[in-house]
Amino acid sequence: MPIALKMQDTLAIKPADLKLAPLYEPERVPFTFETIGWKVLAIVLVVLACLIAYYLIKRYYKNAYRREAITKLNQAGSVLDILVIVKVVAMQTFGRETVGPLYGREWLEFLDDAVDEPLFAPYKEDIEEVTYRSNTLAPETRELILLNSKKWIRTHAR
Repeated sequence: MPIALKMQDTLAIKPADLKLAPLYEPERVPFTFETIGWKVLAIVLVVLACLIAYYLIKRYYKNAYRREAITKLNQAGSVLDILVIVKVVAMQTFGRETVGPLYGREWLEFLDDAVDEPLFAPYKEDIEEVTYRSNTLAPETRELILLNSKKWIRTHAR
């Protein structure tokens, strides 16, 4: 015997006909910084900020010789003065034993090896003319050597 089910359309039921209790709403969760996670995050951020500040200050003092050398280069009168300043910077960076005995083409190759692109190779003959023959250079060539010396001081590897 088949069972007859009483089917009723659910859309025909109106919400007013339902006997529903009012919705239970939980208390609002306050947004506060009282949990331990926020304190841990604050400590981590403070430590990270201190480490970054320490690194930046250390790098600033470590590169003081570069700033001082560039200031001296701005006051340099001749190409020989420029080359002497570059040699002093190289000795401070790479040591007197390594840099002291270098001169001529070896010295210029050493300078070019310490940076990504050769800065002094195009001016080898001009630098030799000034250094060994006491000739003067054109002002444009002097300026290019000065700019390359500044670039070398800013970008040389340690």
